[in-house]
Amino acid sequence: MNASILRVLLGVVGVSVPPAGQGGGVTDVAAARALTAADNGATLRLTGSAGNFTVPKGLPKGFRVEIVQGGAGAATLVAASGVSVNAVNGRQSGGQHALMTLRQVGTDAYIVTGDAVPTN
Repeated sequence: MNASILRVLLGVVGVSVPPAGQGGGVTDVAAARALTAADNGATLRLTGSAGNFTVPKGLPKGFRVEIVQGGAGAATLVAASGVSVNAVNGRQSGGQHALMTLRQVGTDAYIVTGDAVPTN
């Protein structure tokens, strides 16, 4: 399907999609950190040791980010005060090459999908 058509269809159902050219590559991150609005639509690969990615208040509507565990150290999604991060399986990456997606579902409310396990 043409990317422009897909972007329009997703917009009709209220899904925010980053503009073309944003978030298309993988960004290596040596140390976990707080997420920012600039991470919207990005794929972040944790290449260093285990660490927390903090989900702060006030990220833009429709925020979505993918996090990949690039090495032996697990990535964990941690909610800042006033933020809700919910998951069926957990908020920690399940092993090397695991991919988790954090998606906003409401104001300061998020869900985690993908290769996540319960936090140790």
